[in-house]
Amino acid sequence: NDGGIRDLCSAFATLQSPVTVRWGHEMDLKNGRYPWSDWRPSDYVAAYRHFVDLCREQAPDLAFMWSPRGEFDLRLFDPGDDYVDSIGLSVFGYQAYDMVANGRERDLTALLKPSYDRAAKFNKPIYISEFGCSGDAAYVEHCNDFSAATMTQFPLLDGVVYYSAVEPGAWPEVYGKPDWRLQPGPDVPARLSQLPPAPPPPAPPAPSPAQVTHHAPHPPLSANRTART
Repeated sequence: NDGGIRDLCSAFATLQSPVTVRWGHEMDLKNGRYPWSDWRPSDYVAAYRHFVDLCREQAPDLAFMWSPRGEFDLRLFDPGDDYVDSIGLSVFGYQAYDMVANGRERDLTALLKPSYDRAAKFNKPIYISEFGCSGDAAYVEHCNDFSAATMTQFPLLDGVVYYSAVEPGAWPEVYGKPDWRLQPGPDVPARLSQLPPAPPPPAPPAPSPAQVTHHAPHPPLSANRTART
């Protein structure tokens, strides 16, 4: 509801770091997984714009990520240039599914390029907003091939968000629930322990004499007043 949207975006406005909001993802994947997955494109676009408009009233500095799955014609669900700061794509490599559905194992290029090419037409920064690989060690290595040679094919790709969890819903047929969790090598804990501690946050600058103001003391709260924090 609108009140919930305003409350959520007002909370975002209090954060000190830049915030990107990803709302209504994978709307083009007609599998009924999310309520908006079964909406007509025009209804989705109207709802997305309404969400962004309400959010911007509370937090004008928020950025917004439009996040289709990227498997179909994205233009039907495009909310417009003014409502999209970046595009997020879901990319998952599942060895068991690949061998049956595609007849071969796919590396990162094969997994990403079709949806990337569709998204690149909008000329926005692109992120892999959900990414996971599940299979044997060799498959996972090729799925995670973010080498310089691979990245030259994706100049608009700005970042990757790993979905490090077990899939909550089963894949089609007999594939079960893929395990997307990252499996760190044995030396990772040792390398992490060698990292320097994070620096403390900087102290706020002292106000200059011109900035110092004096206010009259607040009256005590009465029974019908509410303290706000």
